Amino acid sequence: MSTINHLNNSSRNTSDISLNISDDEDIIITKNFLKESTNKCQSELWKNKLWLLYHLYVTKQHEECLDIINNVLKETNNHSKYPLYIKALILRQNGDIEGSLEILRMVEKLDPTNIVNIKQIGRSLFLLGKHRSAIEIYDEALKLAGKDWEIYHNKGICYLFLKDYRKAIENFYKALEINNHDSTYTLLGKLLINCGEYEEAIALYEQAITISPDNVDFLIILGLLYLKRDNYPCAFNYIGRALSYDQTNVKGILVAGSILQNNYEFEGALMKYRICAVLNPESPELWNNIGMCFYGKNKIIAAISCLKKALYLAPNEWKISFNLGLAHLKHEQYVSAFRFFTSTANLNPQFSDTYIWLGVTLNKLGDFDNSKAAFQKGLEINNMNIVGYLNYAIVLSENNRHEDAKLNLTRFKELYQQLSDEEKEDFDVIEMKKIACSLGKKYNIPI
Repeated sequence: MSTINHLNNSSRNTSDISLNISDDEDIIITKNFLKESTNKCQSELWKNKLWLLYHLYVTKQHEECLDIINNVLKETNNHSKYPLYIKALILRQNGDIEGSLEILRMVEKLDPTNIVNIKQIGRSLFLLGKHRSAIEIYDEALKLAGKDWEIYHNKGICYLFLKDYRKAIENFYKALEINNHDSTYTLLGKLLINCGEYEEAIALYEQAITISPDNVDFLIILGLLYLKRDNYPCAFNYIGRALSYDQTNVKGILVAGSILQNNYEFEGALMKYRICAVLNPESPELWNNIGMCFYGKNKIIAAISCLKKALYLAPNEWKISFNLGLAHLKHEQYVSAFRFFTSTANLNPQFSDTYIWLGVTLNKLGDFDNSKAAFQKGLEINNMNIVGYLNYAIVLSENNRHEDAKLNLTRFKELYQQLSDEEKEDFDVIEMKKIACSLGKKYNIPI
């Protein structure tokens, strides 16, 4: 049963990652700087003016705030730290990052040990794409601040953009040693998954849900990770917990349906998918999975219709093309099957099963030579492909290549014997064994 796996994206795309400092956190940082500044003030009038600037900044009355700041800076000859700092933040929020950085550097000259300001310099450098320079600034800040969650977290993001994943992971772990922030767990978890470190990712998210037990995203990702390991009870447990907190979570409902589908409970899966279709009718994963439910129920016309809708929504998703190839092959539409398997091979040339089923299709079309080439390509990519050896044996037998058929059937038998008892109870494996036993009788090879 082929469904879209939500954990298979290994592109390691960092374009959607930010510094994860919200406006609220920015306000807290600004307030800390304000308290430090007012504590050094002798004049009550001056303290009130600084508090007014803070109020105007947090209430986003930026024009009025800048007017007062510019007057203050004229009076002080640009030697007032807090007004300069607020002006820098306003400029950055308005898109003038370079102008903001220049002013933050002025503040640094007035107060070179101010950690709050140094962090903001690092943030501006990051936003300008100067990730190595930002790391250097954060290293300076660490010398002054010692252990600081925010600095390690932001260093991790900088290394992530530089594609130095080892150092990114190292800094995220250091951040978590100081403070258990959901944002750090999220970024580190995604990075571990993208790097293929699934066991470590599971351990991390298990730790994360002890800190944030009601974090629906963490619970769903854990469910997906256990689903990838074929541990359906644990996967269903975590997805169930996620849905108990958010009953309309589309991703959670979709995964719950996938678990039922993988256990051949097609009606239960379709009930879940009906809910998803109302909440998110434009999901290619949803229509792919609905299509494969109908495929499992042997309703091939309905399967093809749903899969074509999925392909329309995600034309470059190779798994949908592959599933369409399977559906057309089962419906004996061999030319269409050939077209979709060829498309799959172009989208993902390293998926062994594509070539196996392409070989079956080409044999049905009467092209035995290219069929053999497709099987050999698929088994070259994955020499443990049990489905491939059985199908190749069948095709060779049909074309009177009996010695080669015996060799491939024997290889199937060896791989079958290596399966665990649990794997042998899988419905698809049971069906393969029946076919292999029938072919084995022809060649006197007991399976």
